[in-house]
Amino acid sequence: MLRGMRLGFIGPCRGDVDALRPLAELLLFDLRATRVVYLGADDALDRAVRGWPERLGTPPDEKGFLTEAALLARDAPADVLEALVDRDRKLQRLADLAALPPPPARAVEMFDDRVVIMTFDKGVLDEEDVANASAIVWGNSRDPQLRGIGPRAFLSPGWITAPAGPHVGVIDQTDDAIVCTLRDKKGAVVQEHRIALARAGKMGVQ
Repeated sequence: MLRGMRLGFIGPCRGDVDALRPLAELLLFDLRATRVVYLGADDALDRAVRGWPERLGTPPDEKGFLTEAALLARDAPADVLEALVDRDRKLQRLADLAALPPPPARAVEMFDDRVVIMTFDKGVLDEEDVANASAIVWGNSRDPQLRGIGPRAFLSPGWITAPAGPHVGVIDQTDDAIVCTLRDKKGAVVQEHRIALARAGKMGVQ
């Protein structure tokens, strides 16, 4: 994957679809995650997406957008048109939401040569899975967790309905590290773990 990719993670909503949407919007629109993965073993994300255009105040399809834009273009102020375009951009970003495959399957993302494994239950992973991963992200932890063990990080945002309140997980790559963070519902970092990236030394030529 290209440098600068940012993955966002949302834990199981346990039936509270309305609580899932603002966390996804936080990751997509405010924290600008490249992709957001829902870690629940249910169809909540599919159900949430069905009501999203109305939540954003956006025409539900391209035809509706073009019709509204054509009507506004005649005499609407520039800021009204810009607001329509901004809402449409947000609607298009919903395509960057993803759900895990059904358990016991897992999903994989790459940061250059570093592997991020995503699963609902990390108990399905074997020794080889863990050995090959720089970060393991899972969904069935009630409480948010982030800890480093050896050269890898273990991250779970926890249930959206957890007593600690809703959290999201984020993984970024910088020039010298994979950075894993737990963030609260406003996006503030509450915990961080960095995985240093080894860099080859320079070779002199005489």
